[in-house]
Amino acid sequence: MPTARPISRPETTKIALAMAKSCFGAGRPEPAPPLRVTPPWYGVADRRRGQPAVCPRRCGEGLLRWAAAWQYRRAMKVVIAGGHGKIALHLERLLAERGDHSTGLIRDAAQEADVIAAGAHPVVVDLENTTPAALSEHLAGADAVVFAAGAGPGSSAERKDSVDRAAAALLADAATLAGIRRYVLISAIGSDAGPQPDHDPVFAAYITAKKAADDDVRGRDLDWTVVRPGALTDASGSGHVTLSSRVGRGSVPREDVAAVLVAVLDEPRTAGLSLDVVSGRHPIADAVAETLEASPDDSPAGAES
Repeated sequence: MPTARPISRPETTKIALAMAKSCFGAGRPEPAPPLRVTPPWYGVADRRRGQPAVCPRRCGEGLLRWAAAWQYRRAMKVVIAGGHGKIALHLERLLAERGDHSTGLIRDAAQEADVIAAGAHPVVVDLENTTPAALSEHLAGADAVVFAAGAGPGSSAERKDSVDRAAAALLADAATLAGIRRYVLISAIGSDAGPQPDHDPVFAAYITAKKAADDDVRGRDLDWTVVRPGALTDASGSGHVTLSSRVGRGSVPREDVAAVLVAVLDEPRTAGLSLDVVSGRHPIADAVAETLEASPDDSPAGAES
């Protein structure tokens, strides 16, 4: 049986109406006032994922309708640029565990085994030496793309630009050609401020590239979300973060960043948002939901009060 994933508001409304008709339309008395059904997993990934809702009338038929609709949700297809990166491998595992399909774009065939072990399909393509048209062929049929590539530590300032900036733009061009609107970009906290006087030349080039990539993607007609992690660590994820358009400096496990990416992919209302993420006190699903509800002047979701 396919693994469940969250469903959108229009879909949950249709399921709720079908369930209500099943409960109250077959010779059963209508409730007064009319029943309004709200699924427990509304909007974002939820701690109760996979636990079918109980019909308010305890109707077994309604329960089965909820369970079937939840369990047989169509799997999501995601293409991840930089598919052998540490965040990408975590993301691929999380998607595979719940029955979604991912393709990891990698530059070296020697990385294929790791990507396969994470549950993704590897595709070897050099993002520094390809065209949008050629890349778009590898995106066919995808629901979303994630840019998780980076030149990495020790790389030159020139490669910071050719990967962290130019390859992000290339993926956006290819997504447009392939008819894919959903684009999630992994950036870096503080990128909007640009390079600072105390930055060394290579790190300044990195921040410059990240800022340019952010600005480029945000200027496109795509359903983009920019996720800007704090200092990345290899610690085990806690599942708890602080998430907002602006947060204080901090660190965050790569595993938690990957879980935030999954939650963002699940929630279409995060399109058009740039979100900083560091470790915090709120479960990731709750932090995403609170970020959507918060006004610009509200405290970051997951921040200590």
